[in-house]
Amino acid sequence: MRNEIFHYLKIAAEAAKRGEPRNFYLGCVGIRNDGAMVFSNNTKTQQPLIETHAEFKIAKRLTPESTLYVARILRNGSFALAKPCKLCFRTLRARGVETIFYTICDGEYGRINVSEVDLKQYKYRQ
Repeated sequence: MRNEIFHYLKIAAEAAKRGEPRNFYLGCVGIRNDGAMVFSNNTKTQQPLIETHAEFKIAKRLTPESTLYVARILRNGSFALAKPCKLCFRTLRARGVETIFYTICDGEYGRINVSEVDLKQYKYRQ
């Protein structure tokens, strides 16, 4: 299972690198309940808008019971914390996403069982 999770996190990292250069890259891959794989990455803008977040952009293409993998890659190629922000989390939950895996650092990932999370208690940072 761990190898499968890192496999998809690496695919998310590749999706992230297709984005515009910045201090980091963030991308995600979703596995829909029909087995289809969908991708997204952050969009660089002058203003922080939720519509630029990879997780928000991919949400409309996911189906209930989807699994999402989110990866943040630093310029040096190492993984960094990619836990979705509260607004993205709420959007993913509303779409029926079942599980979210996200990078923490090289060799570490986090898991969120979406339906088990109290929205009032959700924290963006570890």
